Amino acid sequence: MIETLQPIIILLACGIASVMILPKIGISPIVGFLVAGLVLGHHGLGVIAHNETTHLLAELGVVFLLFDIGLHFSLRHVWQERKGIFVLGPLQMLITSGLFYLIGLNLGLPQSLNILLSFTLALSSTAVVSQVLSDKNLQNCPNSSTAIAILIFQDICAIFLLILADTMAKGSTSLGTELGMAVLKCGLSFIAALLIGKYILKPVFKQVIASNNSEVFTMIALFLVLITGVATGAIGLSLTLGAFLAGMIISETPFKHVIQTELRPFRFLLLSFFFLTVGTNIDFHVLFNDWSLVLLATVIIMVVKMAAILLLFFALRERFVNGIQQATLLFQGSEFLFVIIATPAVSQLIDPKLANILVAAVAITMALTSFVFGFGWRWATKMIEKDLTDDEEEDVESQPVMVVVGMNRAGLTLSHAMQAFNIPYLAVERDYDLFIQARTRGFPVIFGDKADLRFWENLGINQFKFIAIADPSLELSRYYAPIAKTRFPNVVRYAALTSQKDIKEYEDMNYRAIVSAGVPHGIELAEKILTDLGISNEQIMQWVEHEQNQYLSQKESNAELKAA
Repeated sequence: MIETLQPIIILLACGIASVMILPKIGISPIVGFLVAGLVLGHHGLGVIAHNETTHLLAELGVVFLLFDIGLHFSLRHVWQERKGIFVLGPLQMLITSGLFYLIGLNLGLPQSLNILLSFTLALSSTAVVSQVLSDKNLQNCPNSSTAIAILIFQDICAIFLLILADTMAKGSTSLGTELGMAVLKCGLSFIAALLIGKYILKPVFKQVIASNNSEVFTMIALFLVLITGVATGAIGLSLTLGAFLAGMIISETPFKHVIQTELRPFRFLLLSFFFLTVGTNIDFHVLFNDWSLVLLATVIIMVVKMAAILLLFFALRERFVNGIQQATLLFQGSEFLFVIIATPAVSQLIDPKLANILVAAVAITMALTSFVFGFGWRWATKMIEKDLTDDEEEDVESQPVMVVVGMNRAGLTLSHAMQAFNIPYLAVERDYDLFIQARTRGFPVIFGDKADLRFWENLGINQFKFIAIADPSLELSRYYAPIAKTRFPNVVRYAALTSQKDIKEYEDMNYRAIVSAGVPHGIELAEKILTDLGISNEQIMQWVEHEQNQYLSQKESNAELKAA
């Protein structure tokens, strides 16, 4: 029992140290996990041994990584980011992998391995890029959206590459056969996932939220990840593909954010185990003796990927400043390289020395991401400052500027106002009946608990300018006031009150408290927010009159039906 728990305890200690120390100096915790594995593994101090426990933890880490990627792969989001996903993404992969393929030819790599490694090196790290953008509060600016769109396409390619690597292990003699089988498996798996999500999962989730038991979400999400992985494994596909499909299924439901919130700790913990075990496979002596080759590989990866992105933006006649930002953000290698190299088929084909050099080089590029992107951002800023006379209009995708919390009468009124003036917003509701009613009426509402701080962090509250609480709780507001002041200082908060007695206390907590005494409930809150958004008084009054007339007409109609 002690021998089984020992690697888990060591892995946890290393993970805690990496998370607490490295972000403070601008380095991704992923790099810390790799270094810890390198030092403590069988090539280093020998503290962490390879056994069934560490292997299982590493496997589950990859499973949850793919599940999280699948959660971001909704068909709706794909359509919204179609330019980046279907134009920039494929072109970036083709140009970058082509350059790496030429390098592989000069190294004399086998054809199958060369193709696989070339496309794998063309991938960037979703985990690292997302963390860098989050640290710099840039998740939702247009350039970041472009990077995320490219990463989405890369993640799709990564799934394909995992299947290809798995197919190679079956002993296929023809590369064409391997590619064809990979494409066929991908297509059938996606179709099956869409059918399962539509006809099985959605009805199940309706019953789950009707039970009003939040703990069930964690259990059903864990069950779905594992059972889908086992199912794909049973029919000859990889466990990781099943996890990705499970995430993709959930991404098409309004429960995505709740599931993501519940499983986030599991995902990060197990993923840290994976990176630590990858580090244990790095031969410290090879790195020490061949440090110049590691450095050369690092420079080649960075230069090739930056050059490919800049070439792409030049060919598409995109602004050079945007190309700089993308190149300095997406130049690093991907965590999928570790996954691919660890597969049995690839580990048998690739020279161990080359594998160690590539893993070390990719880890270094990950560590440099924050610094290089910071330099690129400053460079781009200076270029823009020098070109302030450029009047070219930018195509900016609409992003929600407001969160409406609660779809009660006040929440509905505010939602009507947002829609009337084409102001992008998002609504959040925890009550099952109100949630279903709002979804049925077509409101952009997601299921979530306003009392759960993890939910707000996962949703990315800092991306919004305003948050309007349609059903405020004084006790909850008191609790969140100091948290909001430190974590969400730039988000303007509104509260719809029903009486004057608490208005002073809400204002002391930096809320813009509005007492609603008119009809429909929340009309004064909507007026205030529209005014703050710069809508003219004339337009607001016209909308208020229309909203009140509709509300009164509907109320009269309902009264007549009851009387009849």
